[in-house]
Amino acid sequence: MVVIIIPGVILISIGEPVAIGLGGIYLIVAVFIFLVRLAFAEMAAICDEAGGSSALARSRAVTKGHFWRIVGYQLAVFGVIFALAALIGLSNLIPIFDNFVVSAITSTFINLLGSFGTVEMLVFFRHLDANQES
Repeated sequence: MVVIIIPGVILISIGEPVAIGLGGIYLIVAVFIFLVRLAFAEMAAICDEAGGSSALARSRAVTKGHFWRIVGYQLAVFGVIFALAALIGLSNLIPIFDNFVVSAITSTFINLLGSFGTVEMLVFFRHLDANQES
């Protein structure tokens, strides 16, 4: 997987503006693909009690053939989570709500939203894992 980024690094090292732009775009796309393929490594390590390289291999196996489905679903779920966290966090910008109690409550709700994201990743991993074996 690391070999994928080498052409982008070579393009950037040329130093020409067009090559830097193309290399940067290439690296962004390659890293995005890399991150999607390894998104479930943590879940694989926890559920399968696997070590580092076997968890990475398990994540690649589970995500194989489901790239766009994973991207779309994760963008939808984490987009909603991010929007809710931003709305809750913006309440601290209102001067009357700028105190310790409101700040503690908003940070608690934002942490709960983050926990929901972790649980969602686990459920999605289990779903992909079950569909892979059947």
